[in-house]
Amino acid sequence: MPRSIRLPLAASIVLLAAGFAVLPGVWATITVRQAFFDSLGIGAVYERHWTTERDLVIVMVVALVVLAVPLLLASLRVAAVPDRDGSRVPNARRAVWSLWVILGALSALVFGSAVLSKGDSYLAARHAVSFGRTYAGHDVSYYVFELPLQVWFLHLASFALILLAIASGTVYAIAEQRRRGSLVHAGDARRAGAVVVAVTFVYGGLALVCLGLAFYLDRNSALVGGDDLISGADKATRVVEMPSQAVIGLMIMLLGIATCALALARLRRHLFLTTFRMAAVAGGVWIGTALVLTLLVTFWWAVLLALAVAVTVVLLRLSRPTTEDRPNLATAHGRLRRGKIDGWPDRVAWAAFVVLTALVGGAAPSAGANLYDHFTLSGPRYQNQRSYIERSISSTRYGYNLDQVRVENAAGYKQNGVTQAAIAKAPASVASLRFLSLDTIQPACELVQAIDQFYNCGDAHIDRYTFGDARRTMFVMPRLVDWSRVTGFQRQHFAYTSGCGVVMSPVNETDTSGKPVFTVNGIPQQGVDLPQQELYFGDDQSPWAMVDTTQNQFDCLKNKVTTWAGDGLRVGDHRLALALFLGGLPYIGGGRQFWNSTDGNPAGEDSQVLLYRGIRTRMERLAPFLEWDSKPYYVAAGGHAYVIDVGYAATDRLPYSEPFGGVRYLRSTVLGVMDAYTGATKLYVLQPDEPITATWMKVYPSLFTSLAQLPAELKAHVKYGEDAFDIQAAALARYHVTSAETFYNGDQAWAFTEEVVGAGEQGQRVISPSRYTYLVLPGDTTERFAVVRSYKPAAQGKGIGFSGWLAVDSEPDRFGQATVLQFPQTAADAKPLISLDTFTSNVGRDPNLSQQITTRGNSVLRGDTLVVPVGEGLLYVQPLYLDTPGSPFPSLWQVVVSFGDNSVYTAASFPAALSAALQGATGGTSGGLPATVPELIQVAAQELGLYQAATTAGRLNEAGTHLQKMADALSAAKRLTDASAGGAAAPGTATAPATTVPSTTAPATTATAPAATATAPTTTGG
Repeated sequence: MPRSIRLPLAASIVLLAAGFAVLPGVWATITVRQAFFDSLGIGAVYERHWTTERDLVIVMVVALVVLAVPLLLASLRVAAVPDRDGSRVPNARRAVWSLWVILGALSALVFGSAVLSKGDSYLAARHAVSFGRTYAGHDVSYYVFELPLQVWFLHLASFALILLAIASGTVYAIAEQRRRGSLVHAGDARRAGAVVVAVTFVYGGLALVCLGLAFYLDRNSALVGGDDLISGADKATRVVEMPSQAVIGLMIMLLGIATCALALARLRRHLFLTTFRMAAVAGGVWIGTALVLTLLVTFWWAVLLALAVAVTVVLLRLSRPTTEDRPNLATAHGRLRRGKIDGWPDRVAWAAFVVLTALVGGAAPSAGANLYDHFTLSGPRYQNQRSYIERSISSTRYGYNLDQVRVENAAGYKQNGVTQAAIAKAPASVASLRFLSLDTIQPACELVQAIDQFYNCGDAHIDRYTFGDARRTMFVMPRLVDWSRVTGFQRQHFAYTSGCGVVMSPVNETDTSGKPVFTVNGIPQQGVDLPQQELYFGDDQSPWAMVDTTQNQFDCLKNKVTTWAGDGLRVGDHRLALALFLGGLPYIGGGRQFWNSTDGNPAGEDSQVLLYRGIRTRMERLAPFLEWDSKPYYVAAGGHAYVIDVGYAATDRLPYSEPFGGVRYLRSTVLGVMDAYTGATKLYVLQPDEPITATWMKVYPSLFTSLAQLPAELKAHVKYGEDAFDIQAAALARYHVTSAETFYNGDQAWAFTEEVVGAGEQGQRVISPSRYTYLVLPGDTTERFAVVRSYKPAAQGKGIGFSGWLAVDSEPDRFGQATVLQFPQTAADAKPLISLDTFTSNVGRDPNLSQQITTRGNSVLRGDTLVVPVGEGLLYVQPLYLDTPGSPFPSLWQVVVSFGDNSVYTAASFPAALSAALQGATGGTSGGLPATVPELIQVAAQELGLYQAATTAGRLNEAGTHLQKMADALSAAKRLTDASAGGAAAPGTATAPATTVPSTTAPATTATAPAATATAPTTTGG
């Protein structure tokens, strides 16, 4: 075999082998994913997606072939140049063809792969819906969809052209080497080389045109950026940098056109005749560009003009021929041209000039803007940048929908404004107030509700349910397979295929030992109607599963063979494709286990495969162009279990908007709902008029479903996503103000409130997170389920109260409606409501409570704090837990309540603590003691323990105090007992006023709250 074709032949064999290895996987992926979309009834979505990518790859390959044809022909001409004796190089043309086929296939693979990721971007750019908001003459949709795609395509094209230019330069070098080695006829070799040179200049010129156009278009990206004050282009950027980038981009394009023109040999010889002419051309380009920038953009470009003139004078001086025996550009150029490398100096010099010009031009706009900013805008920044600060405020508020927030004045709230009448008007807000911790509910669930060692309770999420006529806030957890314990192919994919039902617990109910109460529990499911309890879908960690097999399933069906009632991927229709997709080649590859297990035992042709069983994984496959909330949740409603996730229309391409959470624009627009048994999935549109969502609805109309078709039982469980809320809350901290001057001064900035949680008296200070709760907002008459976050002044030491609240509605009729409560910085009576920070500090400073915590040490755990508006006041609640040795999780010990002053009230149950707070706020005569005999007895028992501890430690004064409190509790209990026996209170006996707290008992709940211990209110500083 001739040596000239050995390498091409070997490479061709390797390439074909690689193709045979890759193509089956591609076929399997398209086949399986198409079948998956078909099973959901939206096969047209994936078909359009992959056919668009296919068409783009074909267009890219055709474009590469068209671009490469001139170089291919030039290469063949070089290979065909005969030897000096007239003979031709054996198999030269065949070798060139083989090499080009290999290079073409590799190039098509590389560039085709790059194009594959742009199918959705291309479709979105074609169907972009206007935002109705423009920046620098372009709608927002141009920045979001069109500009990034245009710049990406131009960069890809320029990269391909540069590679072709390098390849043509290599071919020319080979031709020159053969010519200088006298292996071929010099004339034929020179003519063939000239053709290659022309092709090289055309490729290089076109690459410059693409780069210049990308540079010109990308100037608008400067509107997306900025600093903490101005998110976007400031004055220097708009006045200097962007126009300068446009001028320089045009200059680079003109250089590209000139480079293409140099493909003409006559023009090339004329330009490269002398070094003087080359220097004059280079200097003219620089001076002309600097002059245009100086006249059209800013006078400060005169600095560059002077520099260009100076450099040009030096170049011209060095380029003049001289009789002196000293080197300069002219003499060096002449010597090189007369040497064996004739022709190379001219082309290298032109390439160096072009590259240097492009590099300097790329950095010049930013440098010019800095000059302008440093000298022209050297005065007060606010006065110079006011209009741009206003744009930044307006755009950021629009980006996070803050301009649609309803603002309410919270001046009507006051200390001790919570009354019994107000509690009666807010039954869900008070009776369903969460004081149990997310950290304790999941361990409790796993202890008492897990099936066996291979199952656990999933993450707990908060939702609202109606039992009878009572609205309750509940912890909801699924029973899921613990994949960390399930190992082996057969177990993971055939045996443990589903979870088993959901578990629910009221967020504020405990049994007599302080443990959570599970009102929806058991196997079979009790508390809610759930005929199909198997959860085949839901958890993102779930691997693919095989159903309708002869394999027993170890789950809530108690080890039985089952028939699944859903639409999956039937093995008999896609066996080979599934094997390749899930494992690899049958028999010899990773797919052998799947292939063997579907050969009739235990799975056959009627068995079905379940793919993308986790909702996040599924949503990212169905709608990867949306952002999905990181906390999907389970819902039991209408006899079905569902998994729900919220999808966001988000982008980081909104001009002048400050980034929060990696985005500059965010809307909650889509609700992803997946049946946890069948896997049936729908994407319901919450905001069809939102531009990004409307764009994708035009691209994939069959993917989306109208919100009107969402079942009523699911509408009652729609929640506003926590991720979107946290991002909006972070933006609101700075952008609740609309005045540019106020924003610039920063004196009205907010910060998230903090609270004390964790072990011991001091605990740990953390930022208060967002929380779901029922509440009645000012201006409303009904309770609404919302997610809430609170703020304090950002300035240290500026006030001890709230500065604002953000609440976003989750009710279907006003989903996503945000309300901001603005609290006055000072109250007329100089008694402002305390903030969360102060309340949790008061819990640790209360003398009696602090002493009890100190006695128990780090076994006391401080839980989350909630504050809700009730009537004309705020209700503050923090639970305290005891982490006793031998207990798998902490149990509720005390609940602390306050009404916004510096008094705190504590008892072993929330109703008792609330009763004590109401008595203290109204001047009740109970002295802060509870109103029931069992609770008074528990107070006496606790005081006895504290008395004994103080006596042992020698703290006799403290011991006397506890002894007196024990006596008071016992006396009060005796009075209540006597009054109950006689039908009325004894004369002269003061009884605590009756306090009615809305019921906190859900159906099927028989547990009662523990006896309460109330302590007298104590006023502390802070």
